Formats: sequence, structure tokens, C-alpha cells
Amino acid sequence: KMFEFHLQFPPLSGRCRPYATAIGLGVLGGLVLLATLLLCLLELLRMVLLWREKERYRSFTPQERIFYKKDKLFWLLALWGMDAALGWKTEKTDRALTLRLPAVSEGEYQRICSLLEKTVYGGIMLEPFEERALDRFLYHLTGQDMKKSLGMWLKLHYACLKKRK
Repeated sequence: KMFEFHLQFPPLSGRCRPYATAIGLGVLGGLVLLATLLLCLLELLRMVLLWREKERYRSFTPQERIFYKKDKLFWLLALWGMDAALGWKTEKTDRALTLRLPAVSEGEYQRICSLLEKTVYGGIMLEPFEERALDRFLYHLTGQDMKKSLGMWLKLHYACLKKRK
């Protein structure tokens, strides 16, 4: 019994309760500050990655630009949860897209696929108006012109942080 210790803590008195509250609020404030710093770092990283992507895009030849947009198209479709490939089940994908994205009109995806096939398989360059149609379609897929859930917004907003296949 010589080495027996009994630790007994007295109940918190009225004087100690404000300190416990202050510590709790300090921890909560620290977590909010940490979350804010993490968000700032994510935005900074996103800005750098988008800037680098834009600089790389400027150095592309017209054909490389179309291939880049083709890859971006199917990457964005995957973010929306659609399994698609060039010339594969275009009618089904087009129907699903028009139901999911109100800005996309019926037949637009099929038209875009035919334009991409023209360049990818035929080696024929797109006319400027055709490339603008492709750009407009990609804009719709980024969801900037529609309301979406917070989860989808985060997925599309920080998509550049995710490595492409």
C-alpha cells in the first residue's frame, strides 16, 4: 500500500468553467483557421495548375488542340458519372446528357462526336465555327451555366487537382 496513489479530481468550480469554455473556443477557432488555410492552399494550387495548363494549350498545334479537347470532353463526362468513348453508344450518352444537363440540347453530343471523329479518324481539321461548337459544349460540361449540388461543384471546381488518365 505504500505505492498506491489515488488521483481524485475535484469537480470544476465556478472559476474554472470559463477557462474550459475559452479552451474549447480556442480549439474551434484553430480548426476554422486550419480549414481556411487548407482552402487557400487548394485555391493557390488550382490557380497554378490552370495557368500551366493554359500555357501548355497555347503551344499546341491545331490538331493537338482538338485531341486535347477530346480528352477533356471524356474526362468531364467521367466526372459527371458517364462512361463514354468516341463513337461508342452516342445515342444513349446523348439522351443521358440531355436529361442530366439542361443546357445541352438533344443531338448536341452526337454532333460533337461526329466533329471529333472527323479530326481523329479522318485527319480533317475543324473549321473555326466547329471548334467554337466544341468549346461551347465543353463549357456546358463544366457546369458553369447551371446550378448543381455542392459535391458536384467541388468535383468540377477542383477537377484540375485530380490526375487525368
